[in-house]
Amino acid sequence: MENLQGKGGKLVVSYIGIKNIMGITELEIEPGKITQINGKNGQGKTSVLKALRSAIGGGHDATLLKNGEDEGEVVVVFESGERIEKKIGRDKSDMTFKDSNGERVPRGASLLKDITDMIGINPVRLLDANNKDRTRYLLDAIEIKTPFKEIEAVTGQKMNHEDIRHAMQVIDGEIERFYEYRATINRYGKAKKVLVEDMKASNPFITDKTDWSIEQERLEAELRAELLGRDTLLVSIEAKRQKDIEAVTLSMHAEIEAMRERCNGIIEKHNSGSAEKVTQINTASEPGISSLTGLISEAKTKSDASIKSQVGIEYVAKGENDLKIMRADSENLTKKLKGLEDIKVALLKNLPVKGLEIKKGEIFLDGVAFDSVNKAKRVLFALTIAGLRGGQLPIVCIDDIEMLDSESMEIFYKEALKTEMQFFVTKVSDDKNLTIKKEVIK
Repeated sequence: MENLQGKGGKLVVSYIGIKNIMGITELEIEPGKITQINGKNGQGKTSVLKALRSAIGGGHDATLLKNGEDEGEVVVVFESGERIEKKIGRDKSDMTFKDSNGERVPRGASLLKDITDMIGINPVRLLDANNKDRTRYLLDAIEIKTPFKEIEAVTGQKMNHEDIRHAMQVIDGEIERFYEYRATINRYGKAKKVLVEDMKASNPFITDKTDWSIEQERLEAELRAELLGRDTLLVSIEAKRQKDIEAVTLSMHAEIEAMRERCNGIIEKHNSGSAEKVTQINTASEPGISSLTGLISEAKTKSDASIKSQVGIEYVAKGENDLKIMRADSENLTKKLKGLEDIKVALLKNLPVKGLEIKKGEIFLDGVAFDSVNKAKRVLFALTIAGLRGGQLPIVCIDDIEMLDSESMEIFYKEALKTEMQFFVTKVSDDKNLTIKKEVIK
């Protein structure tokens, strides 16, 4: 590491030589702070970026060879004198990293891997991506250790410590889960409260402590006794009537002819007397029976009302108890959410951009959704994130810069010149040949 002599510890590319790589036969570039590679599609713009990535990133890729060639070469020279030479064959690639004295650096590929992060993150991808991909690019650029134990202490629930999601995704997931849980409890609580209030309003509770079911049974027993007494008297009268008729009938047989008319009169007299007595008994017992029947009906009505009232009282008591439990659960979840929010605030302090926040998979800056932030602030944010993982070799490759509108592109170039990064940009143009446009490093 001590062999690298870049300004301020940063390496700056001063020369790139490419031979027999993809669409390029031979090309030499002396790059600046921003190097723009112009040309039509298929002229080799992307070939320059891939050659640079291959030289710095290492590895072997035979598809980089120009058709019909057996060997290609990429040379990258830094201002401080270090040099990368990579030869690409059909079966293998050889990379040599030399220091400023021209001496080969042992384990050069590993050293390059340590000082760069595969040429950083393309900031244009952050600008033109959808919310989901933009957030993923951002989280890929920011390494934060997930505070599993702190989250468990707040929630009281065991977590999967093998969760490979980003810390911000984990904490946001927990916050969202507990918000939904609390919302569900509050929703059921509101519904329960409405039912309890409706029960109180539509079912006025009876304060009379009389057990009307017992009173109903007593009255019914009394009615049965009254009816039994009446029936007993009627049976007795009927029996006496039959007995008297039989006696008269026996006497009549003795004097059948002489006493026929007299017997008929006597029988009629007995029948009339018996009917009169039956009527008298029915008339006498009717008020009592009617009264008892009314009382029984009233007792049944009160018994039903008492049972309904008791059911309502028990439902209200249980409902109010459930509401207490729900309120306690909701308050407990609010405390847990506060704890999770505190953990999130602590994590946000580690983020590289002030005011940066990720909510439900979307990036927010100072509380404003990323797509609603002004263009200058978005571009500056993208450049800041792109520089996070540049390391000692802060190179950023951008393919098709014209994906940005003219205003965003102007802002991009202006802000890019202020950074410590070195940019290699491709742009589609009508130039007949591949052309290089560069800004001088200041």
